[in-house]
Amino acid sequence: ILGEPIKPDGRYHLMNEWFSRLQEANMETANHTAERYQGAIDGKYDKYDSIYAYKRPVDGKIVWVHAGGKLVRDEETGKILFMYGAYQDITEEKSAEEKLRHANFLNDQALDLTKAGYWHVPLDGSGWYNSSERAVKIFGDIPAPDFRYTLEHWMEHVRLGDEEAAKVTAQNFQDAVE
Repeated sequence: ILGEPIKPDGRYHLMNEWFSRLQEANMETANHTAERYQGAIDGKYDKYDSIYAYKRPVDGKIVWVHAGGKLVRDEETGKILFMYGAYQDITEEKSAEEKLRHANFLNDQALDLTKAGYWHVPLDGSGWYNSSERAVKIFGDIPAPDFRYTLEHWMEHVRLGDEEAAKVTAQNFQDAVE
């Protein structure tokens, strides 16, 4: 996962090898990881747990790692004997998150440019629908804290706008639900 050359004794220098590669990859996650690591040592956390970017020395590739560790202390003195743990390669998950973030950004821009909003009606028979903040502005609704409104509220406003259109809209909605 880390792309380190294999050493016969399996020991690597914490600062010169491991932490410097975190800093090269992403200073923000390196700082967070340092805080989590030191916090585990200081007893602030019962274990070490961090997600960070790591620059592999074998190929220079940046990978994302979820690392977890547990300190083992001498029962009598409390002195740290060692830490053991595991790495999980989460590079694909982080890549998918970034693609989703980018897609959401593009969708948000498209909605801004077209002055459009969206809504979602759960087909659970609850009689509620969820509106986007943009749709609330377009409809002129008073913003609800969770942007949830009743279908009756929506239909009443359609009816107030155009009685005939409300009848057609109600029938089209019912047909779509069925």
